[in-house]
Amino acid sequence: MQRFFLIFLFFSIFNACQFFESDPLDKPFEISKYRKHLGQLIEKQLITENDYFLINYAIIRQRSFFNYDLKGLTYGEILAFAKRVEKEGLGILTTFNENGEQDEIEVKVRPEEGGLVRVGESTRMFKALKFSAFFKNTTDKDIALMTTSFVINGPFKEHITTVGYELNCKLPKGEQLEVSFLVDARELRKNILYQGNVEADFLMVDVLLNEIQAISSGLSYHTKPNFYDECLFGGTRLSPNNTFLYNENLESIEWNKKDDSGKTIELHYGDAHFLPENKEKPISIDELR
Repeated sequence: MQRFFLIFLFFSIFNACQFFESDPLDKPFEISKYRKHLGQLIEKQLITENDYFLINYAIIRQRSFFNYDLKGLTYGEILAFAKRVEKEGLGILTTFNENGEQDEIEVKVRPEEGGLVRVGESTRMFKALKFSAFFKNTTDKDIALMTTSFVINGPFKEHITTVGYELNCKLPKGEQLEVSFLVDARELRKNILYQGNVEADFLMVDVLLNEIQAISSGLSYHTKPNFYDECLFGGTRLSPNNTFLYNENLESIEWNKKDDSGKTIELHYGDAHFLPENKEKPISIDELR
């Protein structure tokens, strides 16, 4: 009887402990343990894969220049914060040098599912952001499209990079052109982890590639297209000729403007558009293949 009572008491205490165990989302964030904790949340089906991504992304992106610090917050509080900034952004002004002639050319961007891209004719592949853009010549004359640029924004509506592509081909008046583009995920990762904590470098690339957005940010063209071939890209997906890399380009500009209290009020990311390089003659479309 006494033994039965002890067994009953043991299981009663055990079940009570289970009942009163704190919600894992109430655990305080610890940089050295966060991947283990997030794994436990997924295992217990307490968060979705998207919640996992948002918490992880908020941890990876915390910087003094983004005006947030997760120290002392619980994972539930981090998730609430991440959902808010995903919807509203970080509330910091983002600026660029204005350049590019886009007013008379309509540019519409169509996102595509990110994924693997083959390197030329080889069997090697790499992960990439993919998107297409439609260029419509609304002028009353034929033009030569020279370069086009896009700002790549992250899940928190924050700048990740700016990329520029050379087109160098003729677009007749009234016609529309579709071009497919890519951005190497490795270049995106470099910028995302710039000045970050070395213990927070786990990036869910497959999810990220479908959570970021390409925005048309500039276009260069001229109205003497006689020496240019028509735009016939076929199934070619263009890689950028220029990529804004933080570890190279931020060092040479005044990019982080703060108020008197040290809070970031503006982030400046250089040129919104990569202008054509001076060349003696137009580039043939064959040079892009």
